[in-house]
Amino acid sequence: MSDQNGAREQLAKAVERLEAALGQMLERAGSARAELTRLQADRQRLDAEIDGLRGENAALREKLASLTADHRGLEDLTEVVSTRLDATINELKGMMGERDG
Repeated sequence: MSDQNGAREQLAKAVERLEAALGQMLERAGSARAELTRLQADRQRLDAEIDGLRGENAALREKLASLTADHRGLEDLTEVVSTRLDATINELKGMMGERDG
């Protein structure tokens, strides 16, 4: 009978170890599930933020293209005005030279 008692004792200890291991696994699974939920929420938040930043980027690109076109137009206009002013100054110098001479 002592063999049976020893076997029962070993079986009881094995069941206790098994229950403890199962409890630890369930605890880890619960923690992993909570972490997964947190990560999924973070991902959704980041996806929304990325979408917002993409929209902002597109708007800024359009604004930059518009400002670049305006700048080029102003450069062209400045060149025209500068050329006209140079011509007017030269014409005035010529008139003053004719008057002096």
